[in-house]
Amino acid sequence: MANMAAEQARSFFANKCDDISLVFPYFRAVRVLGLEYSADYGIWRHFRSLFHLRYLGLVGVNIKDLPKEVGDLKFLQTLDVKRTSISKLPDTVGMLTQLLCLHAYAAAPVGLIGKLTSLQELWIIKPSAAAYMHHDENADDMCFSEKDAGDMYSDEKNAARQFVKDLGRLRELRVLRTKIDVMDDSIARDLLESLDNLHKIRYLEILGILWGMNVTWTRTGFISPWHLRRLCLVCIEFSRLPAWINSSALPNLSFINVTVQVIQEQDMETLGMLPELYCLKLYSRYTNVVSIKHTGNGGYFQKLKSFKIVGSSVRFDLSCCDCSGGEIKSSFMPSLETFETDVHVRFLEDANMLGFDKLGLENLPSSLKRIIVVICCRDACDAEVEEAQAALEHAADIHPNNPTLKIDRYGEEIKRPL
Repeated sequence: MANMAAEQARSFFANKCDDISLVFPYFRAVRVLGLEYSADYGIWRHFRSLFHLRYLGLVGVNIKDLPKEVGDLKFLQTLDVKRTSISKLPDTVGMLTQLLCLHAYAAAPVGLIGKLTSLQELWIIKPSAAAYMHHDENADDMCFSEKDAGDMYSDEKNAARQFVKDLGRLRELRVLRTKIDVMDDSIARDLLESLDNLHKIRYLEILGILWGMNVTWTRTGFISPWHLRRLCLVCIEFSRLPAWINSSALPNLSFINVTVQVIQEQDMETLGMLPELYCLKLYSRYTNVVSIKHTGNGGYFQKLKSFKIVGSSVRFDLSCCDCSGGEIKSSFMPSLETFETDVHVRFLEDANMLGFDKLGLENLPSSLKRIIVVICCRDACDAEVEEAQAALEHAADIHPNNPTLKIDRYGEEIKRPL
């Protein structure tokens, strides 16, 4: 009876189960197979009998290699091998032309991703790592080749360049989460050119080592991705905020994490008009003071809950609004719960703006729950640092919601002596 049930099964899930390999030969009609946080049951020996599979999930399974037989699963639409010991996907994954979703914390062979043009969701955290590795069949682990370091880095750059070009072929992509650890000017520009083709993208997250460059993301004929909800690009520094990040082009954008050389007041006004924005993380290379002014139109940062700005200081300025004080505070960032920033004491002292009494912390809404500040002590004396910290503590104490305040310091080893 158990065998008959297995033969008729369309879906099978197992989580932290004992050996179930005996039932695999009876899965003749199964479409969905999920094995999570379990041992390697030798499933690869049965791939040919599982050719009807549409979904294969091996999340957390103790498996080092995805066998090449995975290419026999011609109808597979989802392959999820997150949190395994797989270091590199086999070339045969490129044969899965009906694949809609690929989740893998593993390297992909050069050129593989460009073959999967039906993909709608791609999570691949190490797209080009191990491009210069080979596998010793007499050893248990991956080994580095004997190329010198320069050749290996060149191979890695070539693999990264091919990967970002391949992304431009995935025109059906809705979700992209990846990491690029090798970057230069040409790779960055190829990446942005490929992203220009992803008109259906909704979730865009590219991690990696920040590459500082004078780059803009605007070209003739560019169509902004209307459906974009999450934008996280920490691997590229923009010369300025991309012009297409505005409420007209991206009405659904709710999460932003970008780095720009200089943050302008106009940028804050533009970002404040995004109707769905709930989390904003801004990083800048150059330190300055950016004023966030209330426009008086009742639509400024209405849903923002978390705001982090690093590299520049913010002045919350409500003086230009004609509304009464109570009306202003109830409509200015009314949902904000977390504010995180750094305070460059020397810069603010020289700008004659030291202290949150001048930066307008008291203007933050009553919804505020926590403030996180890193004090930059570089080139400041002890008295100036203590004055800055005291001002922060006082501002938190008098705030009507009494938010928690966490303060850290860095650069104390290069403070200026009295």
